[in-house]
Amino acid sequence: MPEGTNEARLEAQLFPAKTPPARFAEPDYFQVHQELKTKGVTLQLLWAEYVERHGDKARRYSQFCHHYRLWRGRQRRSMRQVHRAGEKIYIDYCGPTVPVVDRSTGEMSKAQVFVAVLGASSYTFAEATCSQSLPDWIAFHQQMLAFYGGVPELLVPDNLKAAVTKADRYTPQINETYAELVTMREWFHLGQSQEWKAGFTKEDKNACHWHKRNFDTYTVRRIS
Repeated sequence: MPEGTNEARLEAQLFPAKTPPARFAEPDYFQVHQELKTKGVTLQLLWAEYVERHGDKARRYSQFCHHYRLWRGRQRRSMRQVHRAGEKIYIDYCGPTVPVVDRSTGEMSKAQVFVAVLGASSYTFAEATCSQSLPDWIAFHQQMLAFYGGVPELLVPDNLKAAVTKADRYTPQINETYAELVTMREWFHLGQSQEWKAGFTKEDKNACHWHKRNFDTYTVRRIS
């Protein structure tokens, strides 16, 4: 016997405590979550497949759903974004349009609302525009920069046709005219960087859409 071995330790080595078997076979909830993204797949269908695999050790349907929802609730996370002053401007169009009346004819038309937000200060620029076309998109970028009195390190537009020819998380194809504007202003060439956010991430949407929603609530709806 090794030195220092007492009766209690020897007994534990000879007769290790047995872990009681689990009453139920636990599903792979991550796999369940992924499967639910497929069209036509339901929790009831996945539960039936789970029962086929595990038989008597399978949970009942109500418990299967309950434990899946508990698992899903634990996956929710929030991330605090730290913005440096002058680093990013988030750009998009407001959802609702605003009415515009021609003074000479009385004719009414609908205008789009161009909205830009500084990431660090939330300082917001907004102006009505005739359309979301490329000429308007470029023109209002110029007015936006004149309003702010400077240029950011990064532009963060949403995934709209005037900005992005082909969307991709890492290598989006940027509209040539828009890319020329970036080059003229001597920004980082955003189209070659993973920092280019062609199409908002969830965090970007939270940063920009909160301000768009406030602008919509307190400005657009009051004049619509």
